[in-house]
Amino acid sequence: MLKKIMLAQTILLFVVVSGFSLTTTEKKPVPSPWNESMAEASANRIKPPVGEVTPVYWVDEIPVIDGIFGEWEGFDGPTTRVVVLGSSHDPKDGEARFVLKTDGSTLFIYSRVTDDIVNENKLSGSMAWRGDSVEMFIGIDTSSHKKYKMTDNQIRLVPVSKDDPFAFEVSINDVTKTSQVSAAFSYNEDGYEVEAAIPLSILMIKELKPGQKIKCEFQLNDADDTERDRLVHWMSEKDDPWNDASVWGKGQVVKKGEE
Repeated sequence: MLKKIMLAQTILLFVVVSGFSLTTTEKKPVPSPWNESMAEASANRIKPPVGEVTPVYWVDEIPVIDGIFGEWEGFDGPTTRVVVLGSSHDPKDGEARFVLKTDGSTLFIYSRVTDDIVNENKLSGSMAWRGDSVEMFIGIDTSSHKKYKMTDNQIRLVPVSKDDPFAFEVSINDVTKTSQVSAAFSYNEDGYEVEAAIPLSILMIKELKPGQKIKCEFQLNDADDTERDRLVHWMSEKDDPWNDASVWGKGQVVKKGEE
């Protein structure tokens, strides 16, 4: 009887130890995309332009969303140069310049992207960050906060077709809003351009007015093959603007010539 009890205890101990071993041999966490082991040393990378303020131009003559971009000439805006994922900054492969305008009720966005391998993006809006696309983040609550407030927004503009400039997808906070937005894309030999008009109402922003301060960030997603292999920001050094509004930069609504 004693031998049976000792045998049962030995089996139980083996099972417990085996189970413990199985639960403590999990795979190590995968390094985050901004880990230096996946890119060049930070000393060789461009730092965020701390203190730079993005102008949002107050305009009476609103841009026509037609894929012809002359109305954006002469206006300034931020450029994404802070490489989060990928090799060091290359202005010919992974850079996006943005310009913002508003008439008080609509946000107008323009971006000029340089990309040596440009692809159509057939992914749905919520997943389109995995392919070629541009994003901007905007909010009117300028207090220090991480969690998104009601007026904080992530906007993703997605090029869909090289043949049809009006084929696009737009997501706002990962919800497709294509039918509520106007946009046009144009591909060229070294990248693409996009212009879009987004009603402030779907951003939960009542209005924008001259002198008003905002928070914003800008992002370029670049996929040379099937998955994003380059991520470039204006301000943040990590892949966190999508869930942390505290890393966004600053902006202000201004009239042309007063920026």
